[in-house]
Amino acid sequence: MLVTSTESDLRRASAARKNDVLDHLATQHKAMLSCARSIEEILQRKQIATADNRLADQLLDELLDAPDDFHHFTERRLFRRLWFRLGRFLPRYFDLDEMHRERRAARDAAASLRGSRSLSYWRGCGPCEALSKLCRLVRAQTETEEAEFYPLLRTKLTRSDWSEIEEEIRAFEACSRSLRDRRLHS
Repeated sequence: MLVTSTESDLRRASAARKNDVLDHLATQHKAMLSCARSIEEILQRKQIATADNRLADQLLDELLDAPDDFHHFTERRLFRRLWFRLGRFLPRYFDLDEMHRERRAARDAAASLRGSRSLSYWRGCGPCEALSKLCRLVRAQTETEEAEFYPLLRTKLTRSDWSEIEEEIRAFEACSRSLRDRRLHS
């Protein structure tokens, strides 16, 4: 009875660990998708009232300052572990990797066109096209990850995989904190 209870507790802990990591990534996805949809609505209106300017700038900040480093570090670790568990490489990952590169380039293009915070940014053709492209890419990448990769991650990775990934995440966060602290104090 005790062994069964312990095994059950370990399975629950493993499921919670798996869900914590993927739920955190999915929460970031939802925030990015919400932001992209809101920006698309603003762009579709073509004219932005002054009251919308502050909100538009906040949305733009969120979309341009996406959680790339930690988020994509974690996903890369998960996807590599998935290949190992499946015993084969996933060709679709090349598409996803290309989506990441293309989205980063679109984000950089939109940011470079931004210049000053003003309504003129939102009314210009170049910025609107750049933002529309960025929003489309955010949506395509997120939908691909959640539809094709996340279900496999939930079912194929082992308790040991999740533990190792958590260790890597903690090490990455500690290193990032240390670098941030050094920059702040220099």
